[in-house]
Amino acid sequence: MKKVFNLVLFMLFVAAVSFAQTSTTGTATTAVKDEATKAKTATVKEAKKAKTATANEAKKAKAATANEATKAKTATADKATKVKTATANEATKAKSATSTEAKKVGTATKTEATKAKTATEAKKAEVVQKTEAKKAEETQKVETQKTQQVKKADAAKTSAVKTADKAIGTDAQGRTIYEGPKGGKYTLSPSGNKEYITDKTNGK
Repeated sequence: MKKVFNLVLFMLFVAAVSFAQTSTTGTATTAVKDEATKAKTATVKEAKKAKTATANEAKKAKAATANEATKAKTATADKATKVKTATANEATKAKSATSTEAKKVGTATKTEATKAKTATEAKKAEVVQKTEAKKAEETQKVETQKTQQVKKADAAKTSAVKTADKAIGTDAQGRTIYEGPKGGKYTLSPSGNKEYITDKTNGK
């Protein structure tokens, strides 16, 4: 009976130990499961946070890229506007300079044309003057020849006039000067009249 009792106690003890081990194992398993759940939950949360952070960073990067693109586009537009404005200004300056040069050339051309015209007019005037001078010279020669012819004719007439007085020389006009009986000096006109020479007329 005592053996049976001891056996029962031993069996109870074994059952109690087994129960305790089972209970401990269950508790440990539950703890492991809880830790795994917690770890999984933490991993999911971290993954969500990482995903959210990545998404935020991507949004920021996209926004920054968009801003940079906008800035670059604006800068390009501003640069293009400046270049266009500078080109327009240069074109205006070039046009103005060309207009000024054209005016200068036009003025210079007009001046040269005026000079050429003046020179031509001067040459024409010189030619006319020379022609007139030549005509005047020819006229003077003709008049001189006529005067000489007249003088010769007068001298011939005078020489034809008879006078008994002595010829003592000629005057500035080539006429023969005679001296009368009383010492008077005279020349003969073409008609034969005596033209007396006074001391004033004779230059004395």
